[in-house]
Amino acid sequence: MKAYCDGSGDRATDFLVLTAVAASDYVWAGFEKQWAELLSNRTPKASHVHACDMFALAEDFTREKGWDETKVSKLLWDCFLYAQHLDKNDFCVFTCTVDMEAYRRIRGAGLRLPHPYAICSRFCSEMVLKWYLQDFSKNYAQGKLNYFFDRGEKHLAAFDIRRRAAAKDARKPGLDLRTYWDLVDDAIPVNSKKHFPVQLADVISWSHNRRLMREKYGEKAPKEWSEIYKIAEGVLPFRRAELDSGRLSVLALYSGLIPESIEDEYGPEWLRQPYQ
Repeated sequence: MKAYCDGSGDRATDFLVLTAVAASDYVWAGFEKQWAELLSNRTPKASHVHACDMFALAEDFTREKGWDETKVSKLLWDCFLYAQHLDKNDFCVFTCTVDMEAYRRIRGAGLRLPHPYAICSRFCSEMVLKWYLQDFSKNYAQGKLNYFFDRGEKHLAAFDIRRRAAAKDARKPGLDLRTYWDLVDDAIPVNSKKHFPVQLADVISWSHNRRLMREKYGEKAPKEWSEIYKIAEGVLPFRRAELDSGRLSVLALYSGLIPESIEDEYGPEWLRQPYQ
């Protein structure tokens, strides 16, 4: 089984979103072929899908290369029309959203919260493992779970930090623990232009972020793509975690149970930087 992950937003934006699309190997084998045909069977041909560039008509989606808003929208709709036919018994979409404005406000009040990227790991990437366990015998017979993150995606570092921390705890003297982390074979960065399932995760993350911005700012936020996530939500099997102000406040109530972040010990510089 493989899970492909991509995010939208960062710790300075209004929302941080992570999406993982997970499926059995046979699903992805068919997906790669059909997605390639979907990209090539149009004028102009597309080599890949990247929501940010499509929305801005930039990079490989410029007007000079034959693209416009109508053609970009048609490609996007075709992506979702195809994805809805994936075997829903062996395919699922996971999303986690952190309201970063609320996060910064709670931290500013002196309360402790896990790092937002760690939150996304816990409620998105790691939820794939729980889904895997629901039909363990069948899934394990096909092998362990492999994760692929878009190259440069900071969510990979957060996932790896939590994974290594769990491994360290399991190696404590006198313990021989087995956790769902033992089901992970590897987690690596990949080039999304060459790994089509990452492109599906990208489009879902981006459209979800657009919807959230539209709901927050109303007419002040661009309407383009804000409704697309609702369509995707209706045709794809979703498992969502929405960490809004209320849920983050509840999480902060347990701040005394949150240890000094494991990021201090394991994390790279960007993850160790405290919130103000």
